[in-house]
Amino acid sequence: MEPEKQCTGSSWYLGVDMQMYVTAPVLILALYKKPDIGIIISSSLLLLSCACGLWPLNTIAVAMGCVTHYFWTPTRIGPYVMGILLAYLLFRTNSRVPNTRATKVLMLVGWAMATSLATLLVLTPSVMRTFMNPDVPVWIRMPVERLLFSATICWLIFACCVGYGGIISEFLSWNIWLPLSRLSYVAYLIHPLVLYAFYGHYMQMGPLFYSGFTWFILFAGLSVWIFFGAFVVSVGVEVPFSELGRHVLPRRRGRKTENV
Repeated sequence: MEPEKQCTGSSWYLGVDMQMYVTAPVLILALYKKPDIGIIISSSLLLLSCACGLWPLNTIAVAMGCVTHYFWTPTRIGPYVMGILLAYLLFRTNSRVPNTRATKVLMLVGWAMATSLATLLVLTPSVMRTFMNPDVPVWIRMPVERLLFSATICWLIFACCVGYGGIISEFLSWNIWLPLSRLSYVAYLIHPLVLYAFYGHYMQMGPLFYSGFTWFILFAGLSVWIFFGAFVVSVGVEVPFSELGRHVLPRRRGRKTENV
């Protein structure tokens, strides 16, 4: 998708997500029927994702080459495949691990490594990039950083599912997150519109000076408006089409309808 033909800056992900969603059943079926072949295919897709991200881009192509690299489904499929592999691991282990002292030590080490890596990636990106050598082009760092961050998320999910999440699992299980999780995808799609509207109006009034308090207020206020807009779009578009799909598509036998 060409940037100048997009409705919003985030709409490119709709096509990417749809292609990965269609591809996922093939990979899941391979893992279920032929685990060895499924693992090989999954590993190949992970390598393909890194290879596409490592595609050499010059200075001009970093801005214009997003059409062929940044928006590519193969470039983005790495974390998606990692999520499928995590689900397969939980399926094979029945979300259980041996209750031994060695397991507890390994889980503690895993938490320490995942927490340190996540902190390094999220809170101190400049330190991470310095550690990886600042001379390394951004198109080399990006696929590595994405896969590392995805690994920390996979560990978080795995630890919580096998009973080693502790207070973090209880925090993430609060019912208060349920409505926000239902709106998170729509919020992602519409948030550029809210940001464009705000900054387009604010920049006409003068420069915006940085301070921690100012940016915290902006973050809180814009988050409220983004999720309010997501609620309106969800109620007006997403929910009606979901209900229409329930009436049009046949319901599977024995499948219970989830009411959220």
